[in-house]
Parts: sequence; C-alpha cells; structure tokens
Amino acid sequence: PSEIRRAFLDDMPDSAWRKEGGRLLFDDLVKLLNVAGFSKGLFLIDEIEKVVQPQNTQERRAFTDALRYYLIDGQCENARLTFYSLLFTIHPYVQEILTPHWEASGLDRFAALSRELAPEYTVYLEPLNQNSAVPLATAYLDESRIDQTGKKGDLRPFTVEALNEALLKTGRVPGRFLTFLNTAIERAVQEDWEIIDDAQIQATAQTRIPTEPGEKDM
Repeated sequence: PSEIRRAFLDDMPDSAWRKEGGRLLFDDLVKLLNVAGFSKGLFLIDEIEKVVQPQNTQERRAFTDALRYYLIDGQCENARLTFYSLLFTIHPYVQEILTPHWEASGLDRFAALSRELAPEYTVYLEPLNQNSAVPLATAYLDESRIDQTGKKGDLRPFTVEALNEALLKTGRVPGRFLTFLNTAIERAVQEDWEIIDDAQIQATAQTRIPTEPGEKDM
C-alpha cells in the first residue's frame, strides 16, 4: 500500500481526484484487490453530516446518484462484483435531509433510510446508561495502565459514584464521557488525588473540557 500511495496517489492534485477518484476507487482498486485475493471491502464513513450539510439540493442528488452508479448499476468493477459495502454513521436529522435524494436515486430499494424497512438496515446507538458506561470506562482503564499484570476490571482511581456523576455531566455521550474522565485523571495527577469520587468530578466539571481543533473548510 505504501508503494501504491507513493507512486500513484501522493502527487495527484485535488482536481484529478475529483475527476478520476471514482474510477480509481471503484474500478481500478477493486480489480487490484480482487487479483490480490480480497473478496469484500467495507467503507466506514464517519460523520456523514460533514458531507451532506454543506451541500445544496443539486449536490445532494448528485451525491446519491453517484453512490447508485458506483455501488449498484454503473459500468465499473465494483458494481459488477458488489465488492464494497458502505457503513455510515448518521444523525437522525441528517437522515431526514438525505432521505428525499436517497429515494429519488432509487437507493431505498437496496438500503432504506426511512419508513418501515429502515430498521432492517440500521444499527441504533443509544446514549450511554449506567450499565454501559462502567464497562466502557473499565475497558479504557485496563488498556491504559502501565502495569498490565494488574487485575482486569479495576475502576481505580474512579468510584462507581464518580462514573455515574460524569455520565450526567456529559449528557451520556460516549466521546464526551471518555474525554471528561481523561481530564479528571489529568487533574488528579496535578493535585495528587488518590481517589476520584463525585466531589472530584464536580471539581473537574468547573474546568474547561478540551475539544478537538476545528477542521478547515474544504
């Protein structure tokens, strides 16, 4: 892969990607992967709202038409082999924006975004609750410890009460929850907290939680 990237992809300007990207990804690359022994590929496209929201009506229709062409009935190797599948992470309100164009392109016959068949193609990620937040935090704690010989499933330095309070403070959103716990541990190091209880969570909530830097507009 590194040699292919160096020889063919690194020097391609954006204009070439816009013109030839579809052919490269859905025709040439599929042929290459197929010869190499691969039988299936999966595109995981996170935060699809960053694609859909900036588009106007014509661009959204062109986007869904292109998906239909390259995935289903176009003159390309991927459509012939049904090589790729798509997995979007999508918020419900973005789904409503995309649905009319999705249906106009006929994609709902293959993967419905709305109506009665939508649950057949959808995995719903519910907000965290107490039963799911503690195992999530534990998994990250297990992987983050310097001493990997310790007991798995140890919540220290947190208490269960602290995790429940952090869950409320972060609106039960997994990414915010984990970022908040990381901030609490950083503060515990600075202030020599041996235990992080709900009082320490309250103190951490008074500090500004770090956020990811904004992305540049394309």
